[in-house]
Amino acid sequence: MTVQKPVTYGKIIEPSSETIYNVSAFSRDLVEIGEFQWKDYGKGIIYEVKEVKGVCKITAWYDNSVDLVKAYKL
Repeated sequence: MTVQKPVTYGKIIEPSSETIYNVSAFSRDLVEIGEFQWKDYGKGIIYEVKEVKGVCKITAWYDNSVDLVKAYKL
């Protein structure tokens, strides 16, 4: 599943040694929606982890799409 990134919420840069810990935390607490992508449905935020040139880059953005669950609760 490929998700478009309309609005960036924030970026975090860490050493690549932290990648496994970040992936473990996201996998434990959030729903995996793609390869190295997780979603926090409660807050409507998508997180993506990439490792580039020895750096772990975490990008987070708001998911502005409409979910059926939210539509039925209105």
